[in-house]
Amino acid sequence: MQPLIEEIEYHTEAAFLKLTAAIQFEIDAGNLSKYIDPSWPEKSKYEWSGDYISITERKMYRFDVNHYLSTSGEAKFEGKWTIRPTLL
Repeated sequence: MQPLIEEIEYHTEAAFLKLTAAIQFEIDAGNLSKYIDPSWPEKSKYEWSGDYISITERKMYRFDVNHYLSTSGEAKFEGKWTIRPTLL
């Protein structure tokens, strides 16, 4: 969990890929789970976007993902990995 225990803001595709690789590594290791509320009517348009829970760290996280094309057609990547207040 080391790279994910602090808040991270990214603005490049490389930073996005590094962050998602770290998230996937922690999920595969059993240290992190994505929280999916069954009452939500639909999935997010971004697969990685959403809330994550780490029982070992006793924390919740939020990953806000935003990808779009600029008016010149350039791909833009912006987002944040934040620590959510929790009572765990």
